[in-house]
Amino acid sequence: MTQQDPAVIKSEGDKALEKGDLPLALKFYEEALAINSQFSGAYYQKGTVLLRMGKAIQAAAMYWQAYLFSEFKTDIGLMTAKTLAHANYSFSACKLFESFKIEEMDGESLAYYL
Repeated sequence: MTQQDPAVIKSEGDKALEKGDLPLALKFYEEALAINSQFSGAYYQKGTVLLRMGKAIQAAAMYWQAYLFSEFKTDIGLMTAKTLAHANYSFSACKLFESFKIEEMDGESLAYYL
């Protein structure tokens, strides 16, 4: 039995997400993560699906995983913080925002932080 490429499976999830089929997209991202549990892109996209489904806390957890496995890419960390703020976890969001320099923040992130 050959193992499938998680990037190909994630790509199928991206297509489903683009079409608005959130349950199918979620299924593909979970399949990709079952093969590669450190796949930052699949965690990020799973977070996007969960956020669109109204599950902000679960989305923030996925964005956090993406942030860790992306080796701390600023844009992913800021998305995590914005999602926490959106979910009314202000203290946690502020703590995460404070780990970035103001110059690193985009306008939307600054609006959430300030």
